[in-house]
Amino acid sequence: MLRRSHCEAALRPANWTLTGAALKTAYGTCKILLPCHVESPSAWTKADAILQWLHDQVAEDLAESVRVAGEGDEVPASTRPSRLPQEPGIAFKDELCDCGVRWLPPGTTLAEMLDLGVTFLPEHQVTYSTFVKCYHMSWEKKLKIRSVGQHSKCTACEKFKQYRRQVSSKSDCDRISKEYSDHLTDVMKDRQFDSRLVTRARISAGTLSGSVEASDSLLSIVIDAMDGAKFRCPRNISAAKEFQNLWRPETSCIGAIIEGLHETYYLCDPDLSKKADVHVSIIGHSLEKAKSSFRARGKPFPRHLRLHTDNAAAEGKNQTVMCLAAWLCHRQLFDSVVLTQFRVGHTHSRIDQRFSKIRFCLSQCSVLESPEAFMNAISEGVQPRDSRQLSVERIRAAPSMKKFFQHLEVTTSGHVQTHWQTKRNEEAVHFFSFQRRSEYEGSVEEVNGSPAGPKPGDVILTCRQYISDKVPSQPPLVFALEDDFARLPSCESLTLSPRISLSERQVREFQKTAEVISQEPWHMDAGCAFLLQLVESNQSNSCESWVPLHMPWLLAGTRAEVEVSEPDVPQLTDKTFAWNHRAPATVKVSRPPSTLRRLKVKGKTTAADDDGGAVQLPPPAEPEGEQLQQDPAERPHQNLQLGAPDSAFGPAPRRRADAGQMPPDASLGCQESDIVVIDDDEEEKQQHLFMEFFSPPRVAIPLRREGFLAVHSFDIMTGYDFLTADSRARALKPQSRHRPFFTMLSAPCTMYSPMQNANLGKMDLATKKRRWSEAHCLLDYSMLVAKRQHAQKRFFAHEHPQKATSWKRQSVKDLEEEEDVMKVSFDQCRVNLRTPVSKKPLQKRTTLLTNSAAIVDLFQPLQCACTEEHATIEGSEGGIQLSKWCQVYTPEFVDKLQKAVRLEWERNK
Repeated sequence: MLRRSHCEAALRPANWTLTGAALKTAYGTCKILLPCHVESPSAWTKADAILQWLHDQVAEDLAESVRVAGEGDEVPASTRPSRLPQEPGIAFKDELCDCGVRWLPPGTTLAEMLDLGVTFLPEHQVTYSTFVKCYHMSWEKKLKIRSVGQHSKCTACEKFKQYRRQVSSKSDCDRISKEYSDHLTDVMKDRQFDSRLVTRARISAGTLSGSVEASDSLLSIVIDAMDGAKFRCPRNISAAKEFQNLWRPETSCIGAIIEGLHETYYLCDPDLSKKADVHVSIIGHSLEKAKSSFRARGKPFPRHLRLHTDNAAAEGKNQTVMCLAAWLCHRQLFDSVVLTQFRVGHTHSRIDQRFSKIRFCLSQCSVLESPEAFMNAISEGVQPRDSRQLSVERIRAAPSMKKFFQHLEVTTSGHVQTHWQTKRNEEAVHFFSFQRRSEYEGSVEEVNGSPAGPKPGDVILTCRQYISDKVPSQPPLVFALEDDFARLPSCESLTLSPRISLSERQVREFQKTAEVISQEPWHMDAGCAFLLQLVESNQSNSCESWVPLHMPWLLAGTRAEVEVSEPDVPQLTDKTFAWNHRAPATVKVSRPPSTLRRLKVKGKTTAADDDGGAVQLPPPAEPEGEQLQQDPAERPHQNLQLGAPDSAFGPAPRRRADAGQMPPDASLGCQESDIVVIDDDEEEKQQHLFMEFFSPPRVAIPLRREGFLAVHSFDIMTGYDFLTADSRARALKPQSRHRPFFTMLSAPCTMYSPMQNANLGKMDLATKKRRWSEAHCLLDYSMLVAKRQHAQKRFFAHEHPQKATSWKRQSVKDLEEEEDVMKVSFDQCRVNLRTPVSKKPLQKRTTLLTNSAAIVDLFQPLQCACTEEHATIEGSEGGIQLSKWCQVYTPEFVDKLQKAVRLEWERNK
């Protein structure tokens, strides 16, 4: 016979004191026959800790679960979180622990559960028999295993389990176990990061104790859709034969949880498309409810917004929602808007557990004839949680936000998983962050050019592969320009989203259903009226009750600017299993040709400066008079689009300098007062390996892949127009702060190019003076950056064509006379520069001015040894102007430069 003291010891985790009620609950769980022998309390506690860890970190909520212990049920003491030391990457948070039922993947065995737990918690070694006893006594109702049809499985998890069943050697087993544990650790880090965001949102809402800085306050909204089959009207009807083949329309249910404030369930009309327009309406209505709640509580509205959705393009992962996020940032309603999704196969979250309560509630109801009956059942049968208020709304119509945002003329690709991404072993990213340029810190790469230049209202998009990653998966890019939003029409002109037209067959079947359910003895008059009204309004395409949700703040709200602070999150990397560590897919933003002014180069080629390569002409006299900023159309290295007709590079609006501005200083290329260097009083940051000026990201990219710090690429496309004093001063600040080991300089040739000089006779005097003034300003600024590097015993390289007249400029000569400064010339045909169509070699003699011996060692041998005839850099080929084609660095050229940087680093580290 089992003694009372034995049962108490078996069920009581270490350091816990059970009250009388808790003991009663504990004995209530012992409804099975217990073995005569009871394990020691320490062994039982270890098994309990493993099961608690599996419940909290591995198992997931499931929307379509069967009936389990309710929220108000007493929980056995042994299911409470054990007080154990935290393991690396594992957080036991009492305030976030959910003791509700959770589910493990289908086919999971108890042996696999024990093996996985011991792998993560190696100090908790227990016997299999103890683990099985603890599971059946304390966890069987809280930690369940899904059936095959309940939810699709994670591909990586299933592969690992299959490999584990197939291998036999201990080394293979250990390797598979480690890879599997690494995969689950990555998933857990996403969950932990999500928990931190939820905690911050609840503190911001005032429903959780703690403090959050006003600049870090967060509003978190989770949106997901429930299975539409559970909302067929009518529901829970008789099993009579005459009802078997009746058609019943689905009234979809979409849930939205505003952490710490509200949980709202929206029922959509069957003929209303459940895509982007509906989800934008739900977001707008949720923001309206949140705004009212914060106002009622006397709290400031959060500065940041996080929208969490499922990995489905029809829900939150689409272009319309991304445009909405950019629009919210542009109008300064939020400082940043973040779109997040969990990994495929591990997407279940807290809202899915709420869906399980709704399902159980609906299953206990009598016949539900209409959407109003569903709404009443949910309102009365489901209780809110975590201090939230519960409400149920019906969506009768939605504004056509997709049509509204089409005026932005922004097209996004690569943000959802495709067949070809899977073939390339790539994975669509799961984290999208939107910010105004004025709030964004750091250089912006992949920028869509604007004739007016970068503006504070431009919206920057940053992508991360997973929500817990710290490093972006690709360089940031400009999602939309400030001028793009001016094209959006007035919100008063919004039209309703089009309905889904019912087919003739659907109309007949729904009318038949209405007729059958209205007869005796069923008398489902409400269901009959709903079906007939659905058919009538759909056929006439009009209904008085088609009114969108109330969301005036989304359409008309404003707020002032504030600073942005992003949370610091962990990152894991592992390349052992390629299919488990897929590369992030690249997100691209494209715009129509009329407004597109950006670099678009196939492969790994990157932009460089233009070259003439014709006869050498003497430089003209020094310019005098007013200095004007350069016409963007005259900067082919900043506006190049390969394959575009010459007309695409036509004149662009010209920007003049401020009235009365003096000409640049002869030695600096700009006013001395323009150069303002501000050294931070803060502790110096870690030294960066590489920076590049007058260049979009090219050499920095392969260096970053090798793990080096190379994050700054200063160019017009990354927000630095060096014809303005502000950009020149801003770029010098990171150079002083981060002390780059190597700096690459490639100021545009423009007027120094012999080919440009051939057109001097066609220019009027004012244009000629302006362009020479701009060319001298950019070149002398480049020399200033190089001198700063050389004076601090760091390295630089300046690239220009050998025949360019810039080598006669006094600022260049002064740098060339410095100690240890060298010149090396090479032929670009040796780095595979060829014509775009005929593939003939192009020689393009190029010179590098540098203080790096590694540059000289690698580029000195690159002298032309071609046996075939070279093409001349004149005219065009295949519609591509050859002078602009030669502005692009080949992959071989980029590879040589990054190898030289690494070689110099190895020699001097």
